[in-house]
Amino acid sequence: MTTIPDPGTAPDEPNFTGLPADERSTFADQSDPADPAGPAGPTEPGAPLEPTSPGPPPDPSTPREPSPAEPRPSDPVPGEPASPGPPVGPDEPTGERR
Repeated sequence: MTTIPDPGTAPDEPNFTGLPADERSTFADQSDPADPAGPAGPTEPGAPLEPTSPGPPPDPSTPREPSPAEPRPSDPVPGEPASPGPPVGPDEPTGERR
């Protein structure tokens, strides 16, 4: 039966003893790659995060969302009614009764 070592006594170095000798050096020499999407310099705590690149260009075949400042095609034109509304007519019937 295998005993599990106490995590408090575990070494900080990774344990590669279960690997062949050639693979031990391969894995031991690896370092964390630099994050290409990370910030370019130190950031202040609470500062807004800014992307490092604007991203890919928009696909012209897909409709894009208008920005909040742009009018949408469904918005009414200023000075015109939003909808035609009910027909204009008298409020009361003409007095004809059946």
